[in-house]
Amino acid sequence: MATSLRARLLGKKPDGARLCVRGVGEMDVRVLGTEDGTHALHLPRQAPEIRKLHREKGMIELPDGTMQEGMLMAIEGKNRRMLPDRMQFLIDGLPPGAQKRQWVRVPVVIPVRVGVNPQRRDWREGWTVDLSAGGALIGGVDAGRMGSTLRVQFSLPGHEQRLVCVGAVIRVSDAGLRALRWTAIDAGDRAVVSDYLDSELRRVLDRRYAS
Repeated sequence: MATSLRARLLGKKPDGARLCVRGVGEMDVRVLGTEDGTHALHLPRQAPEIRKLHREKGMIELPDGTMQEGMLMAIEGKNRRMLPDRMQFLIDGLPPGAQKRQWVRVPVVIPVRVGVNPQRRDWREGWTVDLSAGGALIGGVDAGRMGSTLRVQFSLPGHEQRLVCVGAVIRVSDAGLRALRWTAIDAGDRAVVSDYLDSELRRVLDRRYAS
């Protein structure tokens, strides 16, 4: 029997960490797991409402004293409601080994609509952890098993054009992130994504080397 994401996360020994959120304050959290530049967090009972934390920038201090900046993102649970005590913390910066891939992945957070079953118009709201001209890492949607196909709709910042891609789920992380490889994407749309990511990558690298 397959083990649920919740059971896998709760089966791990969590690490305590200190989270500071801009405009909210500090709180103690537990890190349930780390993968692909993302921490899966368990929030304390006295934490603010998830909707007040969603998409807020913050800084996390890990048990070893490491400080990391990033953004908090809510996780969609059953009935498309946000989980009340779980969030994902997207770490700022390039994912490790990004330059070794055929398509360079760039860490950008973009809202997406994910079609699990388009015939039933079963569209769900999610977001990208990173994006490339060849695929994406999607969070916030608890659907899509290994080998399944998802439709993804999104618009790039500064572009009015809405892009539609079809991707195969090639990996599901313990944190519930879906790694997609585009199996159908218009050549023009791929060029738009590639051009946008080139400029975004230069901005990320400029910021990294300036620090």
